Amino acid sequence: MVPSDLPLQLQAESYLSQQQYAQAAACYEQLIELHPAQPSLYWQLGLAYLLDGQEAEAQLTWSLVMAEAETPEQQAAWICELVELLQQAAHQQEKIDRPTVAWALRQHIRELAPHQADNSLHLLRQLLQAGQFTPERIADLELVAQLQVSQVDFDLLLAVLQPILGQFPDHPQVWELVVSSLAQAHTAAQIRDLGDLLLTTSHQLFTLFADPVLSRRYAELCLQLDPHRPNPLWRLATIAQFAAAYEQGIEFAQQAYRVSTTLRDKLISQALLLRGLLFAGAAWAETKAALEASANKSGCLRSKLFSECIAFTIGQPFRKLNSNQSS
Repeated sequence: MVPSDLPLQLQAESYLSQQQYAQAAACYEQLIELHPAQPSLYWQLGLAYLLDGQEAEAQLTWSLVMAEAETPEQQAAWICELVELLQQAAHQQEKIDRPTVAWALRQHIRELAPHQADNSLHLLRQLLQAGQFTPERIADLELVAQLQVSQVDFDLLLAVLQPILGQFPDHPQVWELVVSSLAQAHTAAQIRDLGDLLLTTSHQLFTLFADPVLSRRYAELCLQLDPHRPNPLWRLATIAQFAAAYEQGIEFAQQAYRVSTTLRDKLISQALLLRGLLFAGAAWAETKAALEASANKSGCLRSKLFSECIAFTIGQPFRKLNSNQSS
């Protein structure tokens, strides 16, 4: 762009920011007359057409220029330029609460770059916000395959997963989406946040929907994501105990104790182990002795922390025991 054309370019951008799209298109048409060989002007003109509701004109403008690419590499570079422009415009339209226009922009991005996972996530989020999401949309967008070969905005991924898991945790497409999302968590914070979401889902399935089988599967996913965290092992121990799989519950509690690094976590794990012994029919005297030995070893039998951990995991029988020890 030569310096003399700068005011016209700035005027076009000003019209776009003021949502005066017809005027912006007129400016870009003038710029194209001056510089017909500059592809970026056609991208801008097509965008102005699209924002003005002239979708067919926008698509024609872009396709005519794309057809003139001399090599596949040149066309690929032009597609990247256009996709970047459309992404910026979609974000802006979402910001000013124009979801219909943002949806149209993202559909064009999908046509140009069908394997872009971030764009698919944005489309799912728009469907969720509009109350139009169904799990089948995950397959329509081929999102699982996209997540397997590309990295995405992790915060966006969590923002999409949370409402989906709240509504459809038992759908096969949702399960595949969650499994494919594990590889997206790299930092400690990301692993923790995704693990918390999996644990919340597991807890709700167990307590609200009485589905211990699926609850266990989500807890196992969390354990796969972070094998050194005791929380999923606590969930697995609880599920096993209430399913009368007492030996397995005891094993999970023991494993939780081994990976626990804080006093509180060790006490919760030990309390779960003791509850497992009780459920398994262990002698009350032996269980009581094990409880006293564990508590005395940590020097906190009468501490508030110990009482809270026991109340959290064991329930009334152990609260009674703790009361007897205090008397």
